[in-house]
This record gives sequence, structure tokens and C-alpha cells, in this order.
Amino acid sequence: MVKWGKGGKAWLAAAILLLLILLLAAAFAMTGNEEQSAEEQRFGITMRQAWEIADAAAKEWSDDAVVIKIISTDYGDDENPENGINGRRNCWTFVFHSEKKGKEYDMYVRDGEVSMPSETVTGVYAGIDMESIQIDSDDAFLTAYNQGFTGGVDWAFGYHYMLQYYMTANGEPQLLMKVRGINRDGREALLSLDPYTGEIISVSEKTGYDEDGRSVWDTSDHLGEAPEENSEYVDMSREEIMEEFEVYKNAKKYYMDPEELTDAIIQGLKGDKFSPFSETPVYEKEEWEAMMTQRYGDAWEKW
Repeated sequence: MVKWGKGGKAWLAAAILLLLILLLAAAFAMTGNEEQSAEEQRFGITMRQAWEIADAAAKEWSDDAVVIKIISTDYGDDENPENGINGRRNCWTFVFHSEKKGKEYDMYVRDGEVSMPSETVTGVYAGIDMESIQIDSDDAFLTAYNQGFTGGVDWAFGYHYMLQYYMTANGEPQLLMKVRGINRDGREALLSLDPYTGEIISVSEKTGYDEDGRSVWDTSDHLGEAPEENSEYVDMSREEIMEEFEVYKNAKKYYMDPEELTDAIIQGLKGDKFSPFSETPVYEKEEWEAMMTQRYGDAWEKW
């Protein structure tokens, strides 16, 4: 039997206390990670980020799988008109096509994970070459925001995004990225973009319903012109543009250099391709934080 002296008992008590402190610290760290994970899931992911997850799953189904449709959805969300802000949604739905199988494969990507995958048979125009797509849903959001769009209410809540082929008036399929929201007149509206350039193709608003209960949309074609709204930024100073587009806030969210993001915004406003998020480099978190601390001290933590 081991006998402890006074010194041994004190050492044992200190060791037990240290162990308890370490266990509590680990528990707090785990709780913090869980809260961060929940926050990241609530914030959502962009269309391209969701596609990368879905594409990997689809390739396991068939190695020639190619996406033919991407649409954001309210599945699992609360009724919040700010859902989809900055082009990020918690849930996306995908349809892939396989020539080998002669079938389609659909799924959700919800909270960053594949959900409810299944084989199906649908009509298909052509696969989408995602490597050629130059804009993401965060770019589409910013363009819609500049057109006066706000998030939907009393129907599909928030901002919704679609990438698929649509049949044109001459019977030819055209690939479009669309944003659905509420326009300045308070009507449901659709902004159609060229996904290869970010150029606005058209803006539509729902004006009512026909005798069969189908939605009636009024469309104005932009014919490749830069948005007229860009003219309001001509006389703005660089600082005013940074404030208008919440550059520091967005730079912190996406680990971007605020000056590089501002340059991309100004360049986009001058032309007919407005996709600053795609044009601005994204840094690794540690590298970005070191760069911001060197440049701004601790001020960036409050952005």
C-alpha cells in the first residue's frame, strides 16, 4: 500500500486540478467549434461551392455525369427575406445527366452535404461546362442588388438563384443564370445574366396572372448594355463606393484584400461585366489575417 506524505498529496491535488482545467478547456473548444459550424451552415454556400460537392457525388454515380440544372431552394429554411443574401443558400438542388446511363440524377446539397439522391428521367438540352462559367451566385447577387432587388416574401423567401438552359423565342436553348427577388416596385422579378460574362440579358417582373392562373411576366431586354444604374456611381469617390458596397464587411467574409475588391468593383462599374467577387483573389485565412493586421492593426476584427 502506497502512503502519501503532505508533499505527495499536494502534488496529487495540483495534478487533478490541472486535469480538470484541461478537460474544461477542451469542452469549451468543442462547444465553440460546434457553434462556428452551425453559424457557417446557417450562412450557406455559393452555387459553385455547392456544385463542387454535388459533382463529386454525381461522378460516383456515373463518371460522365454533367450538371444540367442548379436551383436554390427554401428546403429547411425559415421564412426570412434575407435568405440568399450575398449569393449563399443553405440548400441547393441539382440535376445531372449521364450519356452512358441515359438517365438523370438529382439531389439536394443541404448544409454542405448531399441529401436524397435519386435516379430520374427528364428532358435535357445540354450539359453545363462549369469550368467556363465566369460568375458565381455571389456575383449575381451583387448585380441584382444594384438593380434594386430585395429578398422575396410570402413565396420563395429571400434571393433565389438558377442556372440552366432556357428556350428562346427562336427555339434555341440559351444558358442563363437568374436571380429571383422583389424589384423597386414591390413586384416579383427575375434578373437574367449571361453566366460567361456577367452581362445583364433582361429584367422581368410579374404583372399578374392570366385566365388559367399562370403568371404573366413583362420583360425588358438589355441587349448587352451595361446597367443604367451604374451611372449613379460615376461621381462617387473611392471611399463612397467602398461604403456603398460594404467592401470591408465582404472582404472579411471572403478573405479578400479590400483594396483589390474595390478595384474590381470600380472596373466592373465601368464596363458591361460586373463580377467583382470572381475577379478578386481569395487568401488563406491565416495569410489574410496577418496581412490585415499588418495593414490595419486590430481594426479589421470589427469590420
